[in-house]
Amino acid sequence: MGLSFKNGGKLSDYDEFGKKKMKKKKAKKKSSESSKHSAPSSSSSSSSSLASSKLSTPDMSKKKGSGSVFHSSTTVTGQETRFSRELSQGDALILRNPDTNKDELRVIRFITSDSSLAISSAFGFACPSSSSSFYYVKAPKKAKSAAELEAEVRRAKGGEERSDSDLKRNDSKAL
Repeated sequence: MGLSFKNGGKLSDYDEFGKKKMKKKKAKKKSSESSKHSAPSSSSSSSSSLASSKLSTPDMSKKKGSGSVFHSSTTVTGQETRFSRELSQGDALILRNPDTNKDELRVIRFITSDSSLAISSAFGFACPSSSSSFYYVKAPKKAKSAAELEAEVRRAKGGEERSDSDLKRNDSKAL
């Protein structure tokens, strides 16, 4: 006696409880469709929800720097580089280790000119006899405190709402 299934199908199409298995491709498609068709969230007058909607993910992409570099200890010297225009303190400088063929990353401590900067620690390989290209990643911007975000929201609203500290300052000026 053979087994019969609703709407046909093979035994492998069903799980151990007799429920039809979903195909992986369809499951992914359904989840992406549901997010596309979901209703947009309503904007709240609360400053925290407005502030959080403006937050974005920092750009952590690797960018090619202008020119080429030599390094010695914690000093990096460039040829045809634009360190002071492309980089900032706290950014990451990336050089490829020719021995391991892997990238090494060092944090920029300070920039003295377009062709000289200091890094957090020396690279783990000797500087090749020829200069090499370099890459960098911009440091994420400093996160704002809740008070700074709320003040930004108040300014964006045209100063409609005033904080308790603003009211206290105005009261003390009136006395």
